[in-house]
Amino acid sequence: MISLKTPTKSPTLAALNPDQRFRLIEFIADRYLDNMDVDDLARFFREVQREYLDEYNDDELVGALEDVTHEDEYEEIMEDLAK
Repeated sequence: MISLKTPTKSPTLAALNPDQRFRLIEFIADRYLDNMDVDDLARFFREVQREYLDEYNDDELVGALEDVTHEDEYEEIMEDLAK
């Protein structure tokens, strides 16, 4: 599910204060989450992680690999990358 910004301002509501914005964002995010199935969540998580990891420099990316693998698996992946 992709949400698009509403192009018009509500004529009945004044500008939201920071607390109101926070509460409204929390409510809407929770509602989006409630309407997602596991496959949607997995796709969303992978997409966000890819975008986040794309910002890493090479050293940070290799460090993240170390964090999520066992030593043998790490070595195997690094050897495979060197091919």
